[in-house]
Amino acid sequence: MAEHPIKSIYQDGSAPAKSSIRSHFMARVPLVLVSASEIQTTNVDGTMVVIVGTTGQVYRYDSADTTTPHDGIIVLVDSAGKRFKNASVYAPRSGVYTDVISMTETAPPVSPNDGDIYIVGVGATDDWATHDNKIAIYAGAWFFEIPQTGALAWVNDLGGYARFTGSAWSSGLTGILADNSVKLRHMLQGPNLRIISTANSPAGGESDGAAYIVGSSPTGDFSGFTATRIAIKEGGSWVQYTQAAGWVVDDLSASTQKRWNGSAWVAAINTPSEVAYWGAWTDFVTLGTANGPHTIRSFSASVQAAGHKLLFTIMVSHTGRTDSNSSLRLYRDAEGSPFYLRVFGAATVAYPRAFSDFVQTTVSDTDSHTYKLEVEKAANSVSTDFYVSWRVTELV
Repeated sequence: MAEHPIKSIYQDGSAPAKSSIRSHFMARVPLVLVSASEIQTTNVDGTMVVIVGTTGQVYRYDSADTTTPHDGIIVLVDSAGKRFKNASVYAPRSGVYTDVISMTETAPPVSPNDGDIYIVGVGATDDWATHDNKIAIYAGAWFFEIPQTGALAWVNDLGGYARFTGSAWSSGLTGILADNSVKLRHMLQGPNLRIISTANSPAGGESDGAAYIVGSSPTGDFSGFTATRIAIKEGGSWVQYTQAAGWVVDDLSASTQKRWNGSAWVAAINTPSEVAYWGAWTDFVTLGTANGPHTIRSFSASVQAAGHKLLFTIMVSHTGRTDSNSSLRLYRDAEGSPFYLRVFGAATVAYPRAFSDFVQTTVSDTDSHTYKLEVEKAANSVSTDFYVSWRVTELV
């Protein structure tokens, strides 16, 4: 273990040399000045004094610097040209750097100013060579700090914070990403995306961020994808994501919201929303005296998703008189019984007569079905004319 410096110059049995004591004490006691300008009229013994203090700041002697001018803040220059640098330039930082000019430069600027701070880019040259990722601070010469993992820097040309991961600087704070870079896997509660439509393949020409619900028979760019999943274009390629129960999307093609219930995309809200309709038709039918069923309208339709409902809005007026067996009926395909039946009034009911009605039926598949509106004129009814208006709406 090294001896204390005072003991090294004072040997037992001999008096110490005054010059030795003076030099050791001066080397360890700072020179305190009244003002920063005072040093310019003082010839400081650089071999003896290494620390200068003034106006609350501490400066350290830099024997290698012979050119930096006196500014009274960063650098003090005595009358003999010796330079003392503000110790804060060398001191370890708190881990937060402000006013960093850039983090991408690999060569030092030609004419830096005292106090300039840079993060040295990877592959640095000249005075910055071998100092990649370090904090470069200029005070007449370049001084470098090794950042600690987690260090933060406000970078002017980035317009935001950068953080040091331990091996590199990364823009942004942890968990904060640049615009348009948030991926679905970062959103634990599920997104509310804008979906172009449900499709087996994209239309083509979409920009990054475009999204679809994958159709039942994926093809083209969606080949290998799973039906009902969400496909999003990222970096020029399509990526599929598995949705979780509760995810909601805005379907732009249907102008409605859909929610994944764990097994299917359904209406996001319970209030019925119209997604398609057929009609509205107005038909005039003269039954004459012939009895039996008469078809007023027949049409085929397929709903967009199983579980959707068809709402039939029917308005009827008729002349003449019918007995209690005359009726209006709705059939689906070749089913023997109607899913809607409206019996007209008794034979004593005067004419003309009108009524309106609504009937709703749930469709359990997406196959095309044939729907038929039929009127049946019972026996003993007089000649009757029917005016029938109806409209069919698909609801989710």
